[in-house]
Parts: sequence; C-alpha cells; structure tokens
Amino acid sequence: GLLKARSLLNKWGALLWVEPDGDEGERFRFTFPRTTALTDYLLFEAAGMMFAVPKQGVDCVMKMSEVNLDADARGRSATWGETRIPVCRIDELAADEIGAFDEGDHIVFVGVAEKRLGICANGPGHKVEGLIEQVTEGGWASLSRRVLHMGEREYPVLDVNLLLERYVWLQGSGEDAEQVGSWGGREERSDEETLSRA
Repeated sequence: GLLKARSLLNKWGALLWVEPDGDEGERFRFTFPRTTALTDYLLFEAAGMMFAVPKQGVDCVMKMSEVNLDADARGRSATWGETRIPVCRIDELAADEIGAFDEGDHIVFVGVAEKRLGICANGPGHKVEGLIEQVTEGGWASLSRRVLHMGEREYPVLDVNLLLERYVWLQGSGEDAEQVGSWGGREERSDEETLSRA
C-alpha cells in the first residue's frame, strides 16, 4: 500500500516521508504542489532557524557593516537618502515563538510596493531557484501562513505583508503598514540611493 501511495504521489509531483512522532512512533507526512509554476526563494538563517522568503519579496541582502544604521525612539533603521527603512531581528517580531538571538552580520531587506523592512540575518543566505512550490497551509508563528518543503526539510515561508503588519503592531505607533519603510521625505533619489528589486 505504501509503495503504491508513494508512486501515485510522485506522479503528481508530491512529496511523502516518514518522521518520528515522539513516544507515539512514526507519522507519514506529504505535500502537494500548489502550482506547476517554478518559484525562487531566498533561504537565510536568523535566530538559529532557517527561513524562506519568495524571491520577489526580497529587495537585497547587505552586510551590516555596509549599512548606515541609526537608532531613535522608533527603533533601528537604515537610511537611504531621505528614506528610513526599519531594521529588526526576527525574534523581536515573534518573541512568543522564537528566543532572543544576536544581531547577525547581514540584513535582508524585504518589501511590497513602497513598504520595506530589514531583517537581521546570519550570513547572506542562498538563493534556491526553480522550485515547484511544495507548500503546506497552516500557521507557523505569527509571521508565516505556509511552510516550504524541500525533501524532508521544512522552512517557514515568511509572509512579507505579515512581517510589515507585525512590525507596525509592535511599534504601536498608529502608522499603518502602508507607511513602513517610507519615513521621511519623498524626494526623487538617484539609482544609488534607491533599493532596487533583487
């Protein structure tokens, strides 16, 4: 029965594996592809865990030593021209689910439209190209609604909108997510001063 089930799942591009289930023995897990479209992800380490972000949500990754970081009453931020982009650790956004960790040595800048947020990371991460999205629904912490499966490894897929909303909620500033990463003036900036999509 198991070989037939695995064969059928493979035909559909799904994954099937067995994992320990505590004192209960073992359990079978499987996924189905959400789409046949290929998706690129950035996988990076933060707070002692590996996370995935769809590549279209990543602006760039920079060494922390190359970023002009400031701190004020609103927290830490990186500055490009007149634009201030908030920067925080992942454990600051999900303190109930993740223990406190160090700053890391890189910043992953994520965003949607004009909204931006920098997440501290350990290392630059690495890009995984052309995956058929093997994702299961269901929450992981307050920052993800999906989990990416690569073989038997699972990576929480960070939802950029949830990151932005969570940051605004924690700040309690009354700003909405539309304004995150848009602090300061809106003057025209040169290409060097504007973060470009990766």
